[in-house]
Amino acid sequence: MSPLALTLVLVSAFAHAAWNLLAKTAGSGAQFVWLTALAGTILYLPPAAVALAYAPGSFSPTALLFMAVSGALHAAYFVLLQRAYRNGDLSLVYPLARGTGPLLATAAAIALLGERPSAIALLGGAMIVLAVLSLAGSASGSGLSTRAGVLYALLTGTCIAAYTL
Repeated sequence: MSPLALTLVLVSAFAHAAWNLLAKTAGSGAQFVWLTALAGTILYLPPAAVALAYAPGSFSPTALLFMAVSGALHAAYFVLLQRAYRNGDLSLVYPLARGTGPLLATAAAIALLGERPSAIALLGGAMIVLAVLSLAGSASGSGLSTRAGVLYALLTGTCIAAYTL
């Protein structure tokens, strides 16, 4: 791997972890979600405008429907993640959401879309899912708020699977 690629991967991982820490510690979940969505829109608007000017393409009704559904799923993801973080520890919520997303997406792709991943792909995916879920297994707590955090984390993982598909 080139030094530039490695640097980009590490910066991306740090930004992702920092965003989740901020999402967990934000005082007002809805305001945080809207402000980060606004910031993302402002950051992506100039490159999106350039890309559309360079290669406008065409947007069919089906494409627009997929965009709308994807946007709705992402909105649900953000709301559910905030609720999960409000009710559960970061060390429990994050691995559950991130572990169930790929697990459900892979199962649904096989069952609904006829995907046939190779044995090595399935083994690699299983190792990642098991590693992430083992992090959640080491988290403690059995109170009502923890159960709500688990439920919201699993719903967040379901949104991840849905927008991945």
